[in-house]
Formats: sequence, structure tokens, C-alpha cells
Amino acid sequence: MVLILFALSLTALLVIGAITVGLGNARQQDRDVQNDVDSAVLAGAQELDGVLATTGDQAKARTRACEYLTQNGYAVASCNAVDFQFVSVDGGECIQRQIGGVEAKVWFGEIAGDDDLELDATAIGCRKQGSTGTTPVDGANVPVAFAGGHNCAAGKPAFETSGNKNEFQGDIVSYGDAKDGGNNNTVTGTRRAKSVSQNKGLWDGWTPVSGAATWPAGFGPSSLPISLYAPAGDRALAYGGFYTNTSQTVFQNTVSAGVYYATASSVEIKGNGFTVAPKTATIYLDPATGLPAKPVANGGTGIAQTRTLNGITIVTPSGLIKISDNNVSIPHFDFELNRLVFFTNWNGGVSQADACDKPVIEFSGNCVHVDGIVYAPRGAINTGSGNQVGNDKGNGSGGGCASHPDYGGGFLGWGLKINGNTGFFRAGAGSLVPSLGPGDIYLGA
Repeated sequence: MVLILFALSLTALLVIGAITVGLGNARQQDRDVQNDVDSAVLAGAQELDGVLATTGDQAKARTRACEYLTQNGYAVASCNAVDFQFVSVDGGECIQRQIGGVEAKVWFGEIAGDDDLELDATAIGCRKQGSTGTTPVDGANVPVAFAGGHNCAAGKPAFETSGNKNEFQGDIVSYGDAKDGGNNNTVTGTRRAKSVSQNKGLWDGWTPVSGAATWPAGFGPSSLPISLYAPAGDRALAYGGFYTNTSQTVFQNTVSAGVYYATASSVEIKGNGFTVAPKTATIYLDPATGLPAKPVANGGTGIAQTRTLNGITIVTPSGLIKISDNNVSIPHFDFELNRLVFFTNWNGGVSQADACDKPVIEFSGNCVHVDGIVYAPRGAINTGSGNQVGNDKGNGSGGGCASHPDYGGGFLGWGLKINGNTGFFRAGAGSLVPSLGPGDIYLGA
């Protein structure tokens, strides 16, 4: 009799345990479904303009939400247009979707003759109308000119200006010696240097720095490794159809927008009037932030979206970048997270001490203007003898240079050599990523 009672008690305990575990599993599956629907409507909300009365954006929002659902294993039936509603929550335009009848397996179902439990979830993703929808990221407040070479060989300054009448609208920094051998060079921001061996006014009022360089936020070898842009790197994957791995040595005349990972030992940008043509392609964006992200299929959060974007970013792991012609205007690729225009990881084939004056990015033309960051963490940036190099035309005659009042950025190198005249360097301000729409994105109640 005791054995019988024990057996019955044990059976009851096992059943209760199975039910408890099964319910826990069901709750987890319920949370997974809710998270998927939340992410789908947030992806859809990227396409909304924030005004409920306009409907042209709503079809695109449905398509984006459906892309997310189907990529995560939901049936095509989950994307019926009639199942989406558009409502207003907290003053924003919102896409709403309810999914029901999702089957969850429960371990105790066999006892009741049915091992399926139906789950459902409702989510609302909204975009609020506003003056801006930009998402700020690190790098918006970088110095306009930065030399990180803290251990340059004797007689080799990290930051040198030999040209005349160059303007720096922003902060300038040199972790090695600074030398101003030109005339009438000016700066509107702060001046910091390890030492100043020659000064004709540019470094008036400078304050000291010491030790190894503290790179601006988002930059430096550890924060921005070249591996991010190598094939299969996180950013390479995120940029999708805008990313090109190429052995191309010359970028000339008109080039399609995007990010180019150039493997040649020397890359040249040339052609008077060099232009970048907008391109329509797929890019992977995180539905919650709107920023480029590694695709879901590769373990990230990026959802494929088709965009028409502009600008160019050229990255090379071990090559010299040369900009050799006149009248060259280059905006950074719209969705480059660090607003890079040029990035080389090459050290010029010399020691770190000698790299302070070894050019790895070299300008040689007149009227060369970039909107974004020129970045050489292991070698020197040399503006050459050309005039009006920088972000805009300077205080000289301009020599016929086009004006770019919206251009800005920073020249960040192990070494900096400003040899030309009347260059104009303007610090970049505001967001590094353009708006995806008119206002903030959020989950509705």
C-alpha cells in the first residue's frame, strides 16, 4: 500500500513538474513572439513621415514590417495588408499589427492530447513628426586637426604648418612637437600640444598634453579597427549593396556612392570636377536606432532596407591614398558611422617614430574639399603644396574654387603636414548620420 501511494505521489509530482516547465517554456516563446512583432513595427515605422493623414508612406511601412516578419520565420499570411492598421499615439503616426495563432509546443500537451498552445501578440511602432530625425553618434565633436604621434623621431614634429593663411575653425591637437613655420595661420578653437618648437601665432595660448595620444571618441586603433571594414567585417556586412571590395587603383571622374575597401598598394582619386553619383541599393539598419548594423542572418540586428544614398568612403588596409587633381569635392558616404571620407591603416613601411612625417594620405591639387573625416592613425596626412585644401575655400582669392559652407569634418593622423596655402578646415558639427525621417521612433502603448 505504501509503495502504491508513493508511486501515485511521484507521478503527481512529475506531472506538476512537467506542467511548470512547459508553462515556463510557453512564456518564453510568448516573449519571443512579442519581441519579433515589436521589432517588425519599429522597422515599419522607419518609413512613416509622422503624419497620419498622408498614406503614401504606409505601404512602404507595411512592406518593411513584413520583411522583418518573413525573415524571422513567420508565414507570408502574417503580412496581409488588411491586418495592418495605422493609428495615432502620443501625437505620432503609428503602424499596428496583431499576430495570433502562433503555435507553441508545450511538454505537458501530450497528457491532454494536444501539445500545441496558441500565442498572440500586438505591437505598435510610431514615428513622431518633428524638425529632425537625426541620430547622433560618436565623432561629431572631433578636433578639426589632430596629430597623435607622441614619440616622433628627433627633429620630426607631429603637427607642422609651413603654408600661409590656413584657417582652422575648431580645436587643434598635437601629441608630439608642433611647428608653425608659415605666416598668418589662425585657429578659432583651443590649442593643445606636447611642445611647440616654432610659433608664428597659430599656437598662441597653447596648453600642454603628455603621454600616448587620447584619440577623439570613436577613433583610434582600438575603437576603430580596420577589421570592421574588411570583407565579412561588421560594417562591411551592414553596408550591404553599398559595400565594394576592390583592387581598383584609380577612382576617376564619376564614382557611384558607397564604401570601397581598396586592397591595392596605392589608390588615387583624380579627375578635375570629380563627382559622386547617388546609388540605390540595400543597406542593413537596426529597426530601433536607424543605424547600420550587421544583418540578422549574421547574428546582428540589421534589417534589409532599400535606400538611395550619396557620398563615398575609401578604406585601405595597407595603401597610400592620393588626391591628385584640382576641383575635387568629396562628401562622405551618407551612412558611414564615423563620417569617414578616407581611412588608411598603412604606416608607410617605416617605424612608428618615423611615421610622423611619412605621408600615407597625400593631397597635391588645388581646391580639394572633403565633407567628413580624413583618417590616418599610423601615418601622416600631407596637404601638399596645393592651395584651398580642406573643407571649404579659405581666406584667399579662392582661385575659382566652389564654396561648400555645409562641409566640415576633421583631419586626424599620426602626423599632419599642412604645406599648402589658404586651406580652410572646419570642424564637423551635429549628427554624423542623416535623418531617416522627420522625427523620433518609439513603441506605442
